[in-house]
Amino acid sequence: MGKITDNIPKFYASAILTSAYFFMPIYVIYLYNKGFSFTEIMLLEAFYAVIPVILEVPTGYFADVKGRKNSLIISILCMITAITVFLLGTQLWHFLASMVFWGISVAFWSGADSAIVYDTLLTAKQEKKYPSVWGKISFIMLASFAISSLIGGYAAGISLSLPFIMTAIASTGALFIILKLKEPNREKPLIEKGHLHNLMKISKEAIKNKPFFLITAYGVFFTGMNVVLFLVVQALALPLGVSLSMLGILFGLGGVAIALGMLIEPRIYNKKTISFQLFALAIASGASLLVLSALKSPWALLLLLLPALAYGMIQVAANTIINEIASSDRRATVLSVEGMALKISYGVFAALLGPLMDFSISLTLTAAALSAIIGSGLCALLLARFRHETITAKS
Repeated sequence: MGKITDNIPKFYASAILTSAYFFMPIYVIYLYNKGFSFTEIMLLEAFYAVIPVILEVPTGYFADVKGRKNSLIISILCMITAITVFLLGTQLWHFLASMVFWGISVAFWSGADSAIVYDTLLTAKQEKKYPSVWGKISFIMLASFAISSLIGGYAAGISLSLPFIMTAIASTGALFIILKLKEPNREKPLIEKGHLHNLMKISKEAIKNKPFFLITAYGVFFTGMNVVLFLVVQALALPLGVSLSMLGILFGLGGVAIALGMLIEPRIYNKKTISFQLFALAIASGASLLVLSALKSPWALLLLLLPALAYGMIQVAANTIINEIASSDRRATVLSVEGMALKISYGVFAALLGPLMDFSISLTLTAAALSAIIGSGLCALLLARFRHETITAKS
């Protein structure tokens, strides 16, 4: 029997494999070649986005009661099933079924991954190492995404199905590693009346808190930018004559830009100026899309590296702001509320931008740009007025 701390290097290895989304640069192109319109593709994406929201709480409860390792195993099995159905699918309902399995996979993984890492360190009385360990895992995941995107673009030149097959193989490898994890010691789950009431109470308090509402709304309006970065860019690349290998390189560079953003933000974060920094990021990101919508050169796609950098910085900034304004007894719940809001907005943007993509890619970019400039920009300016309100327990 190995030591409980053996979980950490095993989780590093699993992070590499579970983040190896070789198919990501050609996901939209694959479905488009299957005969689906951009409207249908984005509706599939919106359908996928709803599943984790619905299952967020039940799967978290499952992980607490039945074990985080079991939750991760179910997640990977669902991922492999989703990819298999996706590859064999020929009709719309096949792909809808695939999205269900994909959404279930995300829901069972969410929270269980960080929980098993923290509990592992807690059992070994090394919980102070958690920020460092989780930081390494986050870096590994982004690096794996970047490298697999690069490889996936070249593999797609051989066959559009090959990147999906490679992802399924990587997920299978991750499954064997997860099976070897040891379930850390956990306190017996506490079941008592009033939990649902407290959950609703904290959620309402969070929504009424102006800084929380504004930073969450900022992220909601910025979500259109995320849809562009991961999905619309593929549709834009087609008429520009960008090769699949070059698209893979672009996605790889995007992953590097996001990672840089996450590394830069903690070093420049300042409570007094963060609102204006967020305003500048929204304006700069939106402006880059407006310029891109007017240009017809493949090289113009490099402009997307700016909103990718901003995406990484905003994730860290938003998380920091929420941790500052929420008391420790309700911090996880408040962060979950924000996460659910962003997942819902992603699905809404996907559904709304799909028909625009069939009509005009340039108009799609403009809509996402204006959402960031006007919506996120205004929220950032208003945030400067209410930065001192906190979310604390009330007697």
